[in-house]
Amino acid sequence: MVETNYKHLASPGALTSYANGAKNLKHFKRLKDILEAHQTKTKSLEFQDRINKHQKQMNYFLELERLKGVLEGQAHRLPAISRNQLEDRKAKLIHAIKKKLDDIK
Repeated sequence: MVETNYKHLASPGALTSYANGAKNLKHFKRLKDILEAHQTKTKSLEFQDRINKHQKQMNYFLELERLKGVLEGQAHRLPAISRNQLEDRKAKLIHAIKKKLDDIK
């Protein structure tokens, strides 16, 4: 017959050791929860950043299309100053779109 020694469990230090282990377990669970929350927040911020970049790009495209429509449809009605301003804005938008597309790649 094998004898087991359970005297170490009956000692006063055993309860303290068990309590410390339980505290450590709670501590590590808290750390795990904090880490998971941080990772979730990071993923959320990255997603939000991607959405904002896409929205800016679409705004550039939509404004460019609007300007093209105005310049093509109302070219004979626009004063020369307005037409020049719109052409300049169109060139700046094309440059900005190319830059954004390069940033994405």
